[in-house]
Amino acid sequence: MMKRTIQIALLSALALLLVQPLRAADDAAKAQELVDRAIKAKGGKKALNKTVNTIMEDKGTYYGMGEGVPYEGRYVFQMTNPGRYRMEIIETFIMVADKDKAWVSTMGDVMDQEGEALEVAKQGLLVNYAMSLIPLQKPNKEFKLGLVEPETVEGEECEGITIAHEKMPTITMQFSKKTGLIKKTKYKIKVAELGFEEVTEEAVYHEYKEFDGFKSATKIIMYRDGKRFVESHPQKFSYPDKLDESEFKKPE
Repeated sequence: MMKRTIQIALLSALALLLVQPLRAADDAAKAQELVDRAIKAKGGKKALNKTVNTIMEDKGTYYGMGEGVPYEGRYVFQMTNPGRYRMEIIETFIMVADKDKAWVSTMGDVMDQEGEALEVAKQGLLVNYAMSLIPLQKPNKEFKLGLVEPETVEGEECEGITIAHEKMPTITMQFSKKTGLIKKTKYKIKVAELGFEEVTEEAVYHEYKEFDGFKSATKIIMYRDGKRFVESHPQKFSYPDKLDESEFKKPE
């Protein structure tokens, strides 16, 4: 009797080991279908690949200090791996991340980002790259897809995936069942202004409009640990064939 019980337990364990990889592969395939649908809804692969170089102009409200403060911003993205990024909040600060280097300039005071600050900047580059969907156009070993429980986001039924990479936090992404477009993103990341305490960053996307054949959200509500953090209203997107190298130089 004991021998038979052990045999059954071993067979059950073996069956579980065989089923789990099959289930993971099935989940990845279903997640890829959602990504493919989102890319098509945004304008297709040709339009997506034009966005490798993106310049965005933005107006919005910052709620990080409590009461809302209006701002104007300009952002430059090179969506590659490793990538490059420039964020300028007009008359407030500039942040530049160039592959394995990063700087922050506040009121003319420029600081090299080192140690944990540099690692967070590099993670941010990967998160931006993943959320662009550019590296997810076909299955690959670097960015691994999975499924997550569907959500209803502001009354809109969604289907969700996870995006995992060994050098960035896992991203949860919810797609609208109705449109196929990205409705919500969520991930955990450490932030310098809180002494590199880990927080949950969420964004909800509204009012998609087409810019040069590619659809982007023109209203984005960002939350940090559940509290409204930024309300962004992108005004303009452009996709140059080449970015000026001066965009990614150390601020002066």
